[in-house]
Amino acid sequence: IMVRTYSGYIGMMLVINWRRFMTDWLVGRWMANKSFYRLQLQNGAAPDNPDQRIQEDIAMFIESFMSLASGFFESVGRIVSMLPVLLVLSPDYAFGVFYCPGWLLYLSIIYSGVGALFAHWVGGQLILINFARQKYEANFRYRIVQIRDNAESIALWGSEGVENSRMKESFDWVVRVWWLIMLYTKRLGFFTSFYMQTSMTFPYLVLAPSYFKGQISLGTMFMLFNALGSVKGGFDWFLMSYTTVTSFRATID
Repeated sequence: IMVRTYSGYIGMMLVINWRRFMTDWLVGRWMANKSFYRLQLQNGAAPDNPDQRIQEDIAMFIESFMSLASGFFESVGRIVSMLPVLLVLSPDYAFGVFYCPGWLLYLSIIYSGVGALFAHWVGGQLILINFARQKYEANFRYRIVQIRDNAESIALWGSEGVENSRMKESFDWVVRVWWLIMLYTKRLGFFTSFYMQTSMTFPYLVLAPSYFKGQISLGTMFMLFNALGSVKGGFDWFLMSYTTVTSFRATID
């Protein structure tokens, strides 16, 4: 209980201290030498919405990084803890046919690697779409802030209709990007679900020939089920974290 509680507490402390450091650093660079003003004169060449990048992207970057890092180290721990069992108990003959010591490890790497490549092929566009989402969300928020800052002028000139049209136009882009996220997330979800279903039968399919040929006992086979599932689950870290990876990549871009 103490370890679980304080691990979360220390993680939150690390996040806020890291965010303070990055915020002070970026704000310092933004305010130095009138950079905040010079960026407005570059006509699209400068990064868009630097205020949003400082206020929101730093927090998203740190939280995504911490989530990915904790998942990665957990996967490494699973691999390291169960890999010796897998190598020691693994039958010497692959599928009971040809001699290949450690073939279960090689097969796990290949299977997870192919799955990761397919996941990137199916959901790779989420990187660009998430970047566009952050951009259009920031533009919409900027429109709203402009109305608040110029409320007196808008009321004096009666330009509520114009501002309303601009806000609707900005939000329409948010909606379009959201539908794209739904589309590609659905495709990635279909593939991930299919991959997880096949992964459940993967140990049985690869070990059944060795068992029926008498190369491993029933007890050894069940121990290999556990070891192979843990090792392969560790290699599946990238695929299982792909949605978080796309958001993280969009943030750092």
